Amino acid sequence: MESPKEDPIIDFNTIDRLNESNQKIIELSSISLRSTKNLKALHLLLKIKIDNQKINSDFKKLTSDNLIIIPKLSYQIDIHDDSINNKSSGLYIIKKLETEIKNQIIAFDCIEKNTQNIDFKIFSIQSKRKLYANNDALKTLLSN
Repeated sequence: MESPKEDPIIDFNTIDRLNESNQKIIELSSISLRSTKNLKALHLLLKIKIDNQKINSDFKKLTSDNLIIIPKLSYQIDIHDDSINNKSSGLYIIKKLETEIKNQIIAFDCIEKNTQNIDFKIFSIQSKRKLYANNDALKTLLSN
């Protein structure tokens, strides 16, 4: 007698990509906060950092509640990269931040569409709202 195939609660590759992207966003926003003098940009970068720290906290709690172990890998950005140290580094970092936010939205879309767990679906929907708002604000900041 064969048992029916069980679908996993969530795709672990997507979880790993989400974790990596979130860590990069927190680090990029921290780097930007140290180098930006524009008050409007500082306010937005601080909001992005706080939102992603909250997403990270909720993510850790949700994975813990569902007995999902996330490896504590280091996702570091090389801050000695020439692109970060040149005169337009602020713009480079903001564009990199925008890219990581888009990556995170894609990961949340994947989780929302493919998971059977309602908590993960709700977490994805709520997190995407914040990310879309932050991404739109970044686009506005870049266009000015």
